[in-house]
Amino acid sequence: MPLDENDFSMVIPSDEAPEAADCAVRISGDSMAPYIQDGDIVYVRYGNELRNGDVGIFSVNGAMYCKQYFVDEKRNLHLKSANPERRNMDVYVPADSDDTVEVVGKVLGVRVPV
Repeated sequence: MPLDENDFSMVIPSDEAPEAADCAVRISGDSMAPYIQDGDIVYVRYGNELRNGDVGIFSVNGAMYCKQYFVDEKRNLHLKSANPERRNMDVYVPADSDDTVEVVGKVLGVRVPV
């Protein structure tokens, strides 16, 4: 889903966020449960330096996702859901696709409510 001002914050309390965090994003949906729940806030570091297995924030053709990142040996992109009940929400982008993919950044952690 697109990010709007209710989901995205450039102001992060410094005593809560990892030092490397650039922004915080509110998650909508349960595809990353049990690790990231619907409504959780995740801390994100901008950039596209991801390794297989990292969790990131992605834009694919304008739709926003929080998924686990994998690139296979043929350079196809797989954005995986952690929740086995939501495998239908996985995103597959073939290497030869015309899809527009942007890596917003790497998820550094989830905000733990006090």
